[in-house]
Amino acid sequence: MTTHDFKITTTFPPARIADLLVCAREGGSGYWCAAWEPHLPETPTEPDPAVVEAVCGLDCYLAPFVGGWISVREDDGTEHRLDAAGFQRALAILSEKYPRHLHDALDDGRFDATTGDVFIQCAIFGDIVYG
Repeated sequence: MTTHDFKITTTFPPARIADLLVCAREGGSGYWCAAWEPHLPETPTEPDPAVVEAVCGLDCYLAPFVGGWISVREDDGTEHRLDAAGFQRALAILSEKYPRHLHDALDDGRFDATTGDVFIQCAIFGDIVYG
């Protein structure tokens, strides 16, 4: 018997990415993430109003959505860049390796601190490194 894999494409709303960042910073990644510093561009782009609402307008979350990035520092001092390209990479990794976490991220009632932590680890490290 031959089996087939079927692929789908979905659009992931930027406001949900913002929600995941908040979940990660406010609880999910605290056990390994020592610092989180936004880097805004000189001329930021206009953010999606839904993203601004999701992050309460806080630059510490908004930076990647306006052309900037976030410097995330591990407890050992190692710094990493968290940006829009990392978000795209994380979604691809979640889709391929961690579909349960992707499902949780897409479902309004299922994402939480763990989902946020897994998302930013995949964005930064390319996999789940901690926990």
